Amino acid sequence: FQNTFLLREGLESSSAQERINIWKVSWDLIGQHPILGIGPGQFQRAFQEQAPITLLRDVTPAEVNNALHPHNVFLMFCLSGGLLGFFSFLALLFVSLILTPKAWRWILFAPLFYLLLHGLIDTPYWKNDLAYSFWFFISTLWIAGNLSIITGKVVHGIKAGRKLGFPTA
Repeated sequence: FQNTFLLREGLESSSAQERINIWKVSWDLIGQHPILGIGPGQFQRAFQEQAPITLLRDVTPAEVNNALHPHNVFLMFCLSGGLLGFFSFLALLFVSLILTPKAWRWILFAPLFYLLLHGLIDTPYWKNDLAYSFWFFISTLWIAGNLSIITGKVVHGIKAGRKLGFPTA
């Protein structure tokens, strides 16, 4: 826990400082590849190539090993799929929110909002168990949006359907 924010002897940087360095490199990579990104699964390789240029120093093998992903879900979508991937991700979230009935909206969107908030400092989407949670809540939002809840008063008519064997409301 002490290594998260404090520098100690024998440690080159804290976890927070490593994330800041990773984010700096990520922004430079986005600037170089804004439209299509660097591609899925290419972050560590791209980090290793770009980090010495961005950070103006050699990076250690430990820093490269810690840079499996950019530790930010929004940066990850920009890097993996470029602006197209990023805006597609935002569109998915927006459409999911809009299609969800108001009665269900905040109940179902709260866990997803937590994942997105957590996504500012980590990439929960790219870890299998957390990716499952993300897609579970997105699919729940879509299912809730497609539920047909019909309410109203039944008005009796001439009961023609009942005479044919098909009672109707």
